[in-house]
Amino acid sequence: MENPDYYLYLLSLHKDITDSFMQKAVRSVERGEESSRLDPTANKFRKMAWGVLNEIHYLRSFARLNPLGDNVLHGFIKPEHDIGMSVSTYLAKRNPGMVIVVGNYQKSWVSFFDGREVHRSVEGPVSKVLDEFEAKLGSNDTSNVEELWKTYYWSQYCDERRNIRYFSQVMPKKYRKSTALVVEGKSRLASIEKYL
Repeated sequence: MENPDYYLYLLSLHKDITDSFMQKAVRSVERGEESSRLDPTANKFRKMAWGVLNEIHYLRSFARLNPLGDNVLHGFIKPEHDIGMSVSTYLAKRNPGMVIVVGNYQKSWVSFFDGREVHRSVEGPVSKVLDEFEAKLGSNDTSNVEELWKTYYWSQYCDERRNIRYFSQVMPKKYRKSTALVVEGKSRLASIEKYL
């Protein structure tokens, strides 16, 4: 890591970090030892920081957002480390003017980017937060749009391109679970023409 502050920030998000570990890491950075390949403690810290960075990368890339009304996007993530706010903030900056809700059954992270700054909060279960948004927005039936998308998606499916082994190499099972992605089955039952 070239930036010591970012290195310490990543370490602070790790699930196994303790106050004593963090103090050792700060002392290591102050002495310039964080890049030493010979020090086993520095190697452990570096491995922890890279683990957090890898998870951030995967969850930012593979989190799937669904619309709720016109101004809310929500998705499921179950991070191993404390990175939910980082993912939520990133997605909010990618979708300015939209409220981003990502989370799981225990915790959710809500972010909104107004063009100048990101507003953030940590809430309870994502289902509860979405219920509150639905109540404030009123019911918005998007089932027809979702059905249209699923039909289009499956009409494009080609069994010859199915390569589960390669997919598993690129997308490890650990991250598929944390973003609720599933490998989809074979289906070519509907066509888009019936909706047009």
